[in-house]
Amino acid sequence: MEQLIQEREELLGSDALLEKYARERYFMKKANEDVYVVEEN
Repeated sequence: MEQLIQEREELLGSDALLEKYARERYFMKKANEDVYVVEEN
């Protein structure tokens, strides 16, 4: 539980980490970018 709290605080404290999380987890992108999802079998 403490690890989750620490990770949350780190994400909310850093714009770069928050952007990285959103891009990787929710496939968010900027208007001029394309998203490619590579699935492994």
